[in-house]
Amino acid sequence: MASKIGGPQSSTEPLITAEELAQEEHLLTFPHLNRSDVLELGKIAIRRNEKTDLSFACRIEYNNMVVFQYLPAGTNQFNVDWMEKKIEAVKTFRTTTMGLWVLYDAKGHKRVDTTPVPQTCLVKAGGGFPLMTEDGEVVATFAVSGPGDQNDHYFGIECLEEFREMLKKQE
Repeated sequence: MASKIGGPQSSTEPLITAEELAQEEHLLTFPHLNRSDVLELGKIAIRRNEKTDLSFACRIEYNNMVVFQYLPAGTNQFNVDWMEKKIEAVKTFRTTTMGLWVLYDAKGHKRVDTTPVPQTCLVKAGGGFPLMTEDGEVVATFAVSGPGDQNDHYFGIECLEEFREMLKKQE
């Protein structure tokens, strides 16, 4: 599959459809996940960062603890702040942040801050992912912050695809 990283970006609407998001859902569920597994996802993120001329900060929480954070050259506290917001949104809504954005736009909401949910949980941004076991429990979160919401989302998806393949080979 050709990489979508570096493609068009929009800060006002997601450039991904609900159908595309539904097709990506299988990447978020695993038979099992442990701390060692999610650290492997972090290593994949580092390797993928080294293969692109864009910089993506990455953060993984496992059982609500930060177990991995990577801040390559070109990233800063702004990226850390966004990763924290994305992880909070993922924990609250149990979906990707891009999925949350598409859901709100599909319902006709122009601003997500009109709900009674704390503002820190509502982000219109790509790059936040829940990592779930087959019983639906969110055991880890993966957040990416770099040059644009769609880039963040696609970088995360490409990392998750490689991670899934790695886990399959270990079975």
